[in-house]
Amino acid sequence: MKYENLMLNTDSENPLYLQLADSLRHAISRGEVMDGERLPSIRRLSHTIQVNPATVVAAYRILEQEGWVRSRPGSGVYVRHKKNLADLDITETDLRSSLAFQHTNDGTFLDLAAGTPSPDLFPVDQFKTILHEVLDRDAGWAFEYQHSAGWAPFRQTLSRYAEEILQISAPPSTIWVVSGAQQGIDLTSKALLHPGDRVILEAPTYRGALGAFWSRGADTIALPLYPTGWDMDLLEKRLAETRPRLLYIQSRFQTPTTYSWGTEELYRLLELAAKYDAYILEDDLLSDLYFDQPPEPLNLKSIDQHSRVIYVRGFSKVLLPGLRLGLLIVPPALQNLYEQAKQSSDIATDSFMQRAVDLYLSGDHHKRRMDELRERYGRLYKHSISTVSQHLLPLGCSQHSCTGGLHLWIGLPEGIKSADLYTHALKTGVRIMPGEAFQDPTHIRLSFACIEADQIDEGISRLAQSLKELMHTPLY
Repeated sequence: MKYENLMLNTDSENPLYLQLADSLRHAISRGEVMDGERLPSIRRLSHTIQVNPATVVAAYRILEQEGWVRSRPGSGVYVRHKKNLADLDITETDLRSSLAFQHTNDGTFLDLAAGTPSPDLFPVDQFKTILHEVLDRDAGWAFEYQHSAGWAPFRQTLSRYAEEILQISAPPSTIWVVSGAQQGIDLTSKALLHPGDRVILEAPTYRGALGAFWSRGADTIALPLYPTGWDMDLLEKRLAETRPRLLYIQSRFQTPTTYSWGTEELYRLLELAAKYDAYILEDDLLSDLYFDQPPEPLNLKSIDQHSRVIYVRGFSKVLLPGLRLGLLIVPPALQNLYEQAKQSSDIATDSFMQRAVDLYLSGDHHKRRMDELRERYGRLYKHSISTVSQHLLPLGCSQHSCTGGLHLWIGLPEGIKSADLYTHALKTGVRIMPGEAFQDPTHIRLSFACIEADQIDEGISRLAQSLKELMHTPLY
C-alpha cells in the first residue's frame, strides 16, 4: 500500500486520528494491506502523511482496541485481518465510503441508512440571505480570530437558545462554541482523560465517542442500555469498583437504540455522579425533535444541580449537514482545562459561521424550522412504524416506539445477523445500517431521515423479502 496516498481532510470536523483510523481500516478490509503485514512506524507514517506523531499513536490505538491490528513491543504494529462482514466493526463512516453506498444496477437505491435529513430540506435560501447580511454588516471583521470559547455575542445568543429551546440555564461564560459535536466529545476527552482513566458508557453507543476516549488511552466500561436507562444498582456497583472519571450518555432518542432515559433514572444518575465524583458528558443529538409532547425533563443538563453535566449539541442535523458548529456547556470548575484543550486543537471555531448562525437563531428561524421538522418527521415516523408492523413484525422482528428522532431500532429474529441482512438487502437496492456498526449484530437501524413515505413502503417491503430469503437458507 502507498501510505502517502492516505487522504485526510484538515477542514473536517472529524478529528485527524479518526480519519486515519478509518482510512487504515478500509485498506485492511479491502485487502490492500496483508494479514500479518507490519504497518509503518509512528515516526515514518507521521512524516509521510504530514501529521503529528500523536495522531498516528491515537489511530493505531483505536485499531488495536477494535481488533484490526496487534502491537508487538519493540517490534511494531501488525495487521490482523477479519474474515467476513459479520466480524467487521462497521461504522457509519465506513458504510458511506464502501460498497454500501454505490448504486444498484439500475442506478437507484432506497436509503434507509442515512442519518441526516435530505439536503432539499435545509434552509439554503435563508442562509444565503444571512451570509450576505453578515458580510454587509461586518465586512472583513467577520473573519477575525475569536476567543477560544467563541464570539461573545454568539455565546450570549446560545445562552438564550439554551434557556428558551433546551430548558437549560447556562450563562454565556459557561458556553463554548465548538466545531461540531464530535469536537465537543474530543475536547472533553483531551480535557479530562489520561491513559488508564475509566469511562462508563451505554451499550450500544456512538462509535465516534468510543474513538475519542480510546485515543486518550482511556478504558471504556459498557453497561447495557434499557428503554429507560441503565440498571442503576449495577451502575452504582461499577462506580464503586472502578471510580470512573467520566460517564457518557445520550439521554433522549439515543443512537442507535432510540431509547430515552426515565425521569427517576436521570435524577438518580446525577446523585451517583456527585457521590462518586464523576462527570457526565451528555451528547444531545435531537432532544427537541419530538413528535408528541416534549420529554420531561427535556435533557439531563436542565436538571443538573450539582454542575456535574457537560453538555454537547451539534447543529448539523437540523441546519446544514456540513455545518461544523456545535454548543458545549462546561461546568465552571473545568473551564481552564477546556481552554487548554481548545487552544491545542484549533485555537477557535470559524468566526464567519458563528456570526451567520447567530443571526439565524436570533431571527427565530430555528423555532419555525423545528416545527416544520417535527410535523414532517412525525408523519414519516408513524408511517415507518406502520410499515414495519405490516412487513417485519410477522417475521419475528421487534421494534421500540420512540416518539422522536430520525430512526427506528429493529430487533431481528433469533439467529439472523444484521451484517448478513445488510449484504442481502444491498443487492436489492436497499441500504440499511447493520447493528455491527454499534457492536450489536442482533438489530438493524432504519432511518426515515432522507426518504419519502412511498419509498419507505418499497424499501421495507424489499427488506422483508430479503429477510424471508435469509431465514429459508440452509445457514439458518
